Amino acid sequence: MGDDHFACGVRVDELPRDNGRSDHADDKTLVVIEFPVDPHDDARRFLSSWDELCAEAVRLAHEVAKHYANIALSVDEDGLLQHLLSPRTQIADSFDVRLSRVAHLFKSIRAELPTTALGVALCTEELCPGGLDPLAGLNAALAFESAGAQFIIASGGTRDFPALKWRRPTRQKRREHDALDTPDTYISAELFLQSGLWLLERLKIPVWAHGEVSDSAGAAQIARRLGYSGILTSKPQN
Repeated sequence: MGDDHFACGVRVDELPRDNGRSDHADDKTLVVIEFPVDPHDDARRFLSSWDELCAEAVRLAHEVAKHYANIALSVDEDGLLQHLLSPRTQIADSFDVRLSRVAHLFKSIRAELPTTALGVALCTEELCPGGLDPLAGLNAALAFESAGAQFIIASGGTRDFPALKWRRPTRQKRREHDALDTPDTYISAELFLQSGLWLLERLKIPVWAHGEVSDSAGAAQIARRLGYSGILTSKPQN
């Protein structure tokens, strides 16, 4: 996950099945540790067992590190940690309190895995009323960098406001030299890449972009020109 070469990856829902322990950790695969939460659930109820949750995160990270060399903590995809960071879903606390809580969990993993390539998959802006704004996302990224994150995977949006989380296919204008079988629709890469732009000039660590596109090769070309270290793509929602 270094910044010497631009790279592309695909985010998957689950790890490939591994029937045995490898002597050498896979350095080609990025594993994102996620804490899914029901969208209608109150994330605050998890605070009563916060120490247990942190311990479980550390235990899981240890298990993953036996097989994989690159790990990211999910503070995105509407998971528990994004909910605990967002003013939209955690209105009782200040931003500093919310951020310190989530950063503490990351620091717990970092302390136990000092040599592992460890980063954060971060929703930098929720693109909805009352949600995380770009300044909060930037400050969160800076805090994770200070806590020892070696890379940030930036994304934007929330499932609670799907119009900007998943963009609808738009008509592609066919040019004279395009082949006749050029697809009529595509998912624009513009929004996919915008949410991380706030970070590129402020962070010293590599920044990846994460989102949904139909043309990952085209998105990669744009991302490289913008200064990203890589992109992580997933399939567009139907």
